[in-house]
Amino acid sequence: MSNKKISPRKNGLQDRAKDTIETIIEATTQLLEEKGWMSLSTNKIVERAGVSIGTLYQYFPNKESILHSLVESLFNTLAQEMLQTIETLDLREKNLKEAIELLVDKFFYRHENKKNLLSQFLMSSVSVEHLKFMIQNDQKLTQALKNKFLPYAGELRIENWDRTIFIVLYALKGIHFGVLFSKPKATQEEIKKEVATLIYGYLNIKH
Repeated sequence: MSNKKISPRKNGLQDRAKDTIETIIEATTQLLEEKGWMSLSTNKIVERAGVSIGTLYQYFPNKESILHSLVESLFNTLAQEMLQTIETLDLREKNLKEAIELLVDKFFYRHENKKNLLSQFLMSSVSVEHLKFMIQNDQKLTQALKNKFLPYAGELRIENWDRTIFIVLYALKGIHFGVLFSKPKATQEEIKKEVATLIYGYLNIKH
């Protein structure tokens, strides 16, 4: 990403301003999903949003600042949705293998409907600044995962829970990002099954 200013010019405090910002961001989202980031421009954004170029520049100094706001919003939304999913998972009647399979399924499901948008962002606009708040969100997910797996502590006898859950989370995320950028010779169901087997095997050798 370039060194252009990426922070919005001002926050919309009034309802009308908030609506305008949301309209601009929604228009940008639609264009990214339909055309990709290579063809994105402020002219196309204002045309889709139905606002003037002057109005856009009141809130965003350039295209990069819009993408910055979008990335931040998307990553935070995904993290909150996944956190809620993990916290509400009912694993009381499930053994460890079933619990892992359900977790993997939920993780892939939560990200699937934003797959194209995620891939566009990761290719165009993710910065170190974005990675910082992504890591902050991941810390919350790590704790939620830890709480879900603690009931299996007697079975697993894990020495360092924080380290182990860290590995599990980033195994999930790393494989999913790999799926975003490649064309694996497998269906998503096959990949999910392999990921669940990987995590199950890893947890069972931690003695």
